[in-house]
Amino acid sequence: PHGIGFFIGFDTNVATGDARDLFWEINCPARVGERD
Repeated sequence: PHGIGFFIGFDTNVATGDARDLFWEINCPARVGERD
C-alpha cells in the first residue's frame, strides 16, 4: 500500500490482525482478499 495507508499499515503492524483487516477494508477495499 501507499499514501496514508502506508503509514497506517506501519502503525497497525504492532496491533492485532483484526486491526490490520480493518485498515485494509478502509484503505483498499478492492484488495481486502489480497492483504498479507
